[in-house]
Amino acid sequence: SWHGQDAEALSFDALDPFFVEVCKRLRLRAKRGGIEAPNAPTDAPRLQKRLGGVTGDLWSAEDRAEQSILMVRDGGFGYRRVQELLLGSTYFCRALDARPEDRDGAVLIARALARGDGGTEGLQERVVPLPPTAVRRLGSADARSALGALAPDRVGVVEKIQSSVLYPALAKIIVGTGEKDKEARARWTRAFDAEIDRVFFDRLWEDCERDREGAQRAWIRDSLKSAWSVLQAAIEGVPLPTARRVEIGSAAESTVEGCARRQFMDIEWRSEA
Repeated sequence: SWHGQDAEALSFDALDPFFVEVCKRLRLRAKRGGIEAPNAPTDAPRLQKRLGGVTGDLWSAEDRAEQSILMVRDGGFGYRRVQELLLGSTYFCRALDARPEDRDGAVLIARALARGDGGTEGLQERVVPLPPTAVRRLGSADARSALGALAPDRVGVVEKIQSSVLYPALAKIIVGTGEKDKEARARWTRAFDAEIDRVFFDRLWEDCERDREGAQRAWIRDSLKSAWSVLQAAIEGVPLPTARRVEIGSAAESTVEGCARRQFMDIEWRSEA
C-alpha cells in the first residue's frame, strides 16, 4: 500500500531494474457490474528524488554538464546532437558501450519524447547504422577519442560555412523581397543543415580510415558545394523581381565565392562544382 507520504518513497536501489513508476494513487475496484478507478492526492512522489531525473537507467543519456537526463527539444536528434551522444564527453549512456558481439555492425536508435513550452513536441527518432569499422573504433578508447576529435571539427566547418559563407549570400537575395530577413535566411540555412545531416555519419565512418588532413579538406570542399547548391535553390525559390533576378543572383554567388576564399583560402572547390 501507499499512503502518499514522503517517508514511504522507495529507493532506486531497492527496485527491479525494469520497474515502472506509479505516478498516481489509483485503485481499481469492481462496482455495479463495472470497474472504477478512484484516485487520491499525494504529498510526495512514489520514488526518492534524483537530481535532474538521473535514475541510472541504462537507456537514458545523462547530461553531465547539467547533471540531468538529456532533454530533447523539437530539433530532435540532428547530427550535432547524435555525434555528441556517441563520441563526446557531455553525455553518458551505458547502452552506447560497444560490445564484442557488435563487431559485424550495429544500429544506434535514439528515441525520445520532445519537450516543448507547456507540452510535448512529439516523438523524435533517429536511426544511425554503425558499420563494422565504426563499431571497432567505438570499442577502442584511443580510436574513439580520435573520432571524438574529428566529428566536432566537421561540425565546426559546417557552422563556419553557414554563418560566414552562406548566410551573407542569402542576405543579398532576401533583402528587398518583403520576407522577414532573419526567418527567410534561417529557412535556407536549415536546408543546408539538412543536406549535411543526410551524409554526416556515412562520411565520418568512411573518413576515419583515411588520411585525416586529406579527408578534412574533402569535407570542406563538399560542404561548400552543398552550400552552393542550396544557394542556387534559394535563387530559384525566393520571389525576386524578374528584371533583377540575374543581377541579384550573381551578387549572391560572388558573395559565396569571396567568403569561401577568405575562410578556406587553400581549398579549391568551384572548379569541381
